[in-house]
Amino acid sequence: FSFVAPIIYQVHRARDGKSFATRRVDARQHGIVMFTLLCSFQKEEAGFEHQEVLMPNVPGPEMLLSMEELRERRITDPRLPM
Repeated sequence: FSFVAPIIYQVHRARDGKSFATRRVDARQHGIVMFTLLCSFQKEEAGFEHQEVLMPNVPGPEMLLSMEELRERRITDPRLPM
């Protein structure tokens, strides 16, 4: 596969119901399927409160370590396997 060749996405309708819909998406490069996604969608309906999951507080990208910092930490941490 190539990083520069275009990727063609083909969407296939698997199912359409009253409340649910299912799609399959094939990603093709040079006519060869390189990735397949199956996804389901549900019509918005009233439901249990536990279905609404809030995102946890996580640090923004600017607070994360760089790849170089992660490599350095791995090399110098004696608890981590080599």
